[in-house]
Amino acid sequence: MDITQLKGLLDQTYGFDISSKTRAREYVYARRVFSKVSRDFGYTFGEIGIAIGCDHATIIHHVKSFDTVHETDKDVYRKVSIILKSSDRLNPYKNLQEPTDVSIYIDRISELEAMVIEKDFTVEQDSMCRLIEIASSWDEDALENFIETRVIPFDKMNNNQ
Repeated sequence: MDITQLKGLLDQTYGFDISSKTRAREYVYARRVFSKVSRDFGYTFGEIGIAIGCDHATIIHHVKSFDTVHETDKDVYRKVSIILKSSDRLNPYKNLQEPTDVSIYIDRISELEAMVIEKDFTVEQDSMCRLIEIASSWDEDALENFIETRVIPFDKMNNNQ
């Protein structure tokens, strides 16, 4: 679900356009709920701001001050989160519950190693060779632990920026 569809879902849930330029409490709380849900699903502060016509600093404030919304708005947040998380297509956390197939990463490391050996060394390739050299000495459990606790979270962090 893209962010405009997510906004549409919250507009429909609240019964008004949450991006309306008003400081009325119900609109502000609705924007806080939208900001929190969107952030939970990996959207950047900038993307969220564009969707509702706010700057990124306002979105940061909305996310940080989410706890001040009414219980009814927290219920909306919970309901929307449950709806989104129940759909495999929409759930950004789904893959975190599944075990990682380490063989995919081992095969990819072998492919990269072959590519590096074929080419002249650059700074980037030197770093990759160093990584391959270090990782190739690990047993499968150590490699799986490294991928789960370091590589996947780092990759997700880089993709969200």
